[in-house]
Amino acid sequence: MSLTIEVLPDPAANDLRLTQLAAERSSPLDRLNILHGSALKRLSTQRMLAEANGGAVAAVYGWTPVDLAQAAAQFGDPPERQAWPPGADLATLRRVLRSLPLSRLDGSAPGVASALLRTLTDLREAALSPEELPDGDLKTIFSAWVETVSTCADRTSQYEDAVSPATSDAAFREALGGAPLIISGVYDLTRIQRLLLRRLSGVADVRMLLVAPSDDPASPPRRTVTALQREVNARTIGSDVAAAPLAPDFYFSVGDPTAEADEIAARILRLGREGVAFNRIAVLHQQGAPADDRICAALERAEIPSWRIGGRPLDQTPLGHAALSLIQLLLDPGAVERSALLDMLSHRALHERPLGVVQRAARWEQQALDAGLTTGLHDMRERLDAWSESAESEAADDLAAVVADLSARSRALEESGSWTSGAALLQQAFEAYFDARLAEETLWEAALDTIEQMGSIDALGDAWSRSEALTMLRRAFGSRVVRDPRRLIGGVNVGAVTGPARGIRYEAVFVAGAAERVFPAVGRQDPLLTDDERAAINDRVPQALALQRDRADSDRHAWALARRAAGREFTASWSRRSSAVGGPARPSSLILESVAVEQSESTESTPIDRGRIERISTSFTASTSDSAEVEAEDWSDALDAPDQHSFELALLGATDVDTSAVIPQIWPEAEFVSLARRRRNAATFTEFDGLIDAATSSDDWKPLDRSWSAAALETYVTCPYRFFLRHVIGARGEPVEHRPDRGQRRAQGRLMRRILSSWVREYDRFKEDHTWFEYVDIPTHMNNVARRMLDAAERAGTLGPPAAVAATRRSLLRDLDRARRREATEARNGWRPLEVNVAVREAPIRVAGGRSLHLHGLIDRIDQHASGRQRAITYVTGASLPDVRGFVNGSSLLSVASLAGLTQRDVPIADSEVEHRSITEHGKFESQLLTGESLTSRGSRSAPSDGERLRDTLAAIADQLESGNFTPYPGHPARNRPNCASCPYESSCTADVGQRYEHKARQNQDVIRELESLRRRRL
Repeated sequence: MSLTIEVLPDPAANDLRLTQLAAERSSPLDRLNILHGSALKRLSTQRMLAEANGGAVAAVYGWTPVDLAQAAAQFGDPPERQAWPPGADLATLRRVLRSLPLSRLDGSAPGVASALLRTLTDLREAALSPEELPDGDLKTIFSAWVETVSTCADRTSQYEDAVSPATSDAAFREALGGAPLIISGVYDLTRIQRLLLRRLSGVADVRMLLVAPSDDPASPPRRTVTALQREVNARTIGSDVAAAPLAPDFYFSVGDPTAEADEIAARILRLGREGVAFNRIAVLHQQGAPADDRICAALERAEIPSWRIGGRPLDQTPLGHAALSLIQLLLDPGAVERSALLDMLSHRALHERPLGVVQRAARWEQQALDAGLTTGLHDMRERLDAWSESAESEAADDLAAVVADLSARSRALEESGSWTSGAALLQQAFEAYFDARLAEETLWEAALDTIEQMGSIDALGDAWSRSEALTMLRRAFGSRVVRDPRRLIGGVNVGAVTGPARGIRYEAVFVAGAAERVFPAVGRQDPLLTDDERAAINDRVPQALALQRDRADSDRHAWALARRAAGREFTASWSRRSSAVGGPARPSSLILESVAVEQSESTESTPIDRGRIERISTSFTASTSDSAEVEAEDWSDALDAPDQHSFELALLGATDVDTSAVIPQIWPEAEFVSLARRRRNAATFTEFDGLIDAATSSDDWKPLDRSWSAAALETYVTCPYRFFLRHVIGARGEPVEHRPDRGQRRAQGRLMRRILSSWVREYDRFKEDHTWFEYVDIPTHMNNVARRMLDAAERAGTLGPPAAVAATRRSLLRDLDRARRREATEARNGWRPLEVNVAVREAPIRVAGGRSLHLHGLIDRIDQHASGRQRAITYVTGASLPDVRGFVNGSSLLSVASLAGLTQRDVPIADSEVEHRSITEHGKFESQLLTGESLTSRGSRSAPSDGERLRDTLAAIADQLESGNFTPYPGHPARNRPNCASCPYESSCTADVGQRYEHKARQNQDVIRELESLRRRRL
C-alpha cells in the first residue's frame, strides 16, 4: 500500500485524469473512493463524471476528510463523547479561564476568549500535546482545554478518534470497502489530516491528484508535497495530461464597489444572452459576507438568479439580527439602550400587532423620546408606566404594554432554574414578537432550532446563567450557516475565491475586489501565538502550524486556480474607492502580473493606456448654476394652494365647531344625517354606517360615466367608505403621522423623475449626431441636466439641511447613474424613448355586460422597440415596488391603467408592455414587467388566465360601484381595525366600526360577499 502524488497543471487536467481513472476500473460496478476537499467539490465531481459518461457513474463513493475520519472512527472503538450545542465551546472556555491562575493573560478581557478559541483549535488540528509548547499561559490554557474537550464531540475530535491507535487498520479498510482511494481538490492539509492520510495509505492504494500551476516551493501544493514526502514517504510523478489553453482574460476598474457589482451583473447578462447558463458562472472574491450581499443584490436587480457558496451566517440575516436583539434585551436587560429597543420594535419581521397592539414604530420612537427613556429595560418600563398615565396617548399605552411584557419575560428568565426552561422562554418570546409569515422559512426554523439546542446544556451539568446563555447564543447565531439547498444549480455561484469552490471549473469566472492589500490579503498574525512562535514549534514538529506570513502564497495559488478554472472567459476587477484599504485603491499585483507589465512599468496607467485594463467612470462633476437657470426651473409642484375642500375639512376638524351645525352648510344632503342616526344600529348594512352618510344612490350616480385613477379603484377595494370620502365627496383627510423625512423623500423622488424626463427631452438636441445608445452611454449629458436641476433644488431646500446636502447629492447622483446604465442596457437591446409624461384620459376598459370602466393617470415614459413593441414605464422612488400583476388579486391597477393608455394610442395589445421600474437604492432598483400578450390567453374554469381574472376583478368593482355600496371596512380581524391604523379619515368613522362590521357581517352576507371575495384574493 502506498501514496502516489500526481502533479497536474490545471483543474481541467485534474478532471480529465479523474475521468480516466474512473474509466480504468475492470468493472463499472467496482468500488472507487474519491476524497474531495469540500462537499461542494464532491458535488461538482459527481456532475462532471455524469456529463463525461452520459449519466451517473455507479459505485463511486465521495468523501470529505472529516466524513472519512468519522466513518473510520465509527468502525473502530471510539471513546464516548457528548455533542456540545452550538456556542457552548466559547462559554465553556470562559469558565475554564476563570478557574486558571494566569500570569500575564487577562482571560476576562473582551475578545480574548474568542481569539483563544481559534488558537486552541489550530493547536488541536496540529495534533500537538501541551508538552510541545513553551512554558507560559498558553501552555496552561491548552493543557486544561485538552482535558475539558476530551469528552466532547466536535469536528477536530473526529480526526483525533480516527488517527488514534485505538482505531485499527481494519476499521479503515471497512470504511473504504477494500477499494483504492483517489484524492482530488485537496491543496493544503493540516497536520492531523496528514496523519489521517498516513493511516489511509497504510491500508489502501492512494492516488492524490494535486493541481500545482506554479513550481514555487512556497505554494500550498508544493508545501503539501514536501510534507507528505517526509511524513508518509509519498512517491511523486509527473502527468502526461497537457494543460488546457487559457481563456481570454479581461480587467476593469470602477469608482465604487456597488458600481463594480453592477458592471459584473451587466457582463453576466451578456453571457446569458450568448447562451451561457447562469450556474456555469462564478463570481469570486475575498471580502467576506458584505461582498456576498453586495454582489447578490446587484444580480437580483438584474433579475439574475444567484447561489451563495458559503451560505449566510444566521446573525447576518435580518431575522437572525432581530432575534439576537430580542435575546439581548431579555438576557442582559441592564445594558439595553433605547435605540436597541426601538430597532427591535421596528423590525420588518415583527408582528403587525404584537401583544394585540398596532405596531407604530415612528410614533413609538417619539413617545420614547418624550418619556425620557435612556438605558435599562426595567428602568425604561418604570418610566413608561409613570409617563403613560399623564400622556393620555394610545401609542404611549401600547408602548408601555410592550415594554412591560419584555420586562416580565426578562424577569422570568432571571428566575429560570434550567437551560431547558430558559430555551423554552426564549422560544416563546421569539414566536410572540416575530411573524413566521414575514420571514424566510429556513431562517425561521434555524433561529428556533438554535435556541432550542441551548437546552441540552443541562445534560452537561452546568448551572443556568443568563450571561453564559447570551455568550453562547451570540456564537451559535454567528456559526450557524443557512444555505440554499440548490447547490451549484441555483444560479450564479457567489463566494470566496479561497473557499469551497476552489478548483471547480466554470464557463466564466469573475474575481471581484482584486485590489492591493485585499487580494492577496495582508496576513494578520495571531497575537496569542505569533508567526515567530509558530515557526519555533515547526522547527521541532515540521509544518505543524500555518503561518500568516504565507497567506499571500495561498491567495496566489487561489488566483491561479480561478484563472485556469474559466473555460470561456476570465474577468478580474476592483473599485478605485474602497473602505477595505482606507482610501483610493490600486490594482492587485496579481492583475498587473497577469497583463504582463514589467516591473519597472507596474503602474495602473500603463496597462490602461495599452487597453488591457478598462477604466469605467461612474461619477458626475457638479457645478453651480446661474440665476437665470434657477428662474427657469418649474416650481409648480412646490406649491399646494388651499381649496374649498381644505377649508371644509378644517371646519369639520375644529374643536370649537359643532359638526352637526357645519355639515348642513357644506353638504346639501344633510337631511340624511338624522336618518343615519336612526339606521346606523340596524342589523343589516346601510349607507349610513359612517359618520358622514354615504347616501349617494341618487339618480345621477353613474360611476361608469366617470373616469377613475388606479389608486381610486384600489382604495375602493381596501375600504369603500374611504373611497366615498376621498373620491365622491372630495373630503381631505387628516395627514397620517409618518417619519419626519417622508415629505423630503417624496420631493427628492419627484426631482429624480423630473431630471430623467428632462434628460430624455434633451436628446432631441443630439439626434442628428448621436443614436440613443450613444447618448445614454455618455455620462456628460445626464451630468449637465443633473447639475442644473440639483443646484437649483439645493437652493430651494429640497436636498435637506445644509449639513446633509453633500451626502444627499451623492446619493441622488449614484441613483441617477444607475438609472442611466440601466437605460444603456435597454438601448443595446433595441429600446428608445418615444414620449415622456404622457397623460392618460378616459381610457376605456370593457367589462362584463357591455359596460366600460374608464381610467386616467400619467405614464412617466413610453419607449418603443426596434420591432415595433411599445412599453409604458412608471418610475418608482419609494421602498416598495407596486406589483405589476397585482390586478390578479385586486391589489394594484396601476399597470392596467398604463396598458389602457397604450391601447388608447392604437397600440395592439400583443405589442404592449408595462414596466414598473425602481430608480433608487431605497427601492433596490427592482423592476417588474407585464406584457399585454399575457392577457390574451384563455384559461379553464378551475384555472382562469390572467386576462380572465382581470376581467372578473374589474367587473366585480364595477358592480359594486354601480350599487353604491360604500360600507366601511375596518380590515381583518375587524375588531382590531388594521385598516384604520393608517387611514386619514379615521376621525370621520365611528369608533365602534369594527364591532358593528363584525355583527352585521354575520347577519347580512349578501352585501359584502363580492368585496370579501376580492379581499381574500388580495391577501
